[in-house]
Amino acid sequence: MIRIALTHHAEADRLDRLTAILQNLELGEIVQEREFTYDNGPAVRCLTSTGVVLVKSLRTGKLVTGYMATMEQALKIYGRTRMPNTLYQTIKYNNKKYAFLLKI
Repeated sequence: MIRIALTHHAEADRLDRLTAILQNLELGEIVQEREFTYDNGPAVRCLTSTGVVLVKSLRTGKLVTGYMATMEQALKIYGRTRMPNTLYQTIKYNNKKYAFLLKI
């Protein structure tokens, strides 16, 4: 079992979405990361091999949120680096089959 420390936001506001993602998709392995700054400081968006984005605070090391990536979000994380076709196809498939996850 993996233990992940969650921020208050993740526990209070995002637990339903995180649970739904775990029940319908595997998290996979982190394949690309992109650092950014949000309201509470520096963070990193981690895109996984299953098309899930995990946002982790670099200040606390805790998970802030997680969501199924849209193609636009995944391409933004990849930046100028070319996204592997297998990941592209996975995200495309997941967005169609698990569209309800985009609404949570």
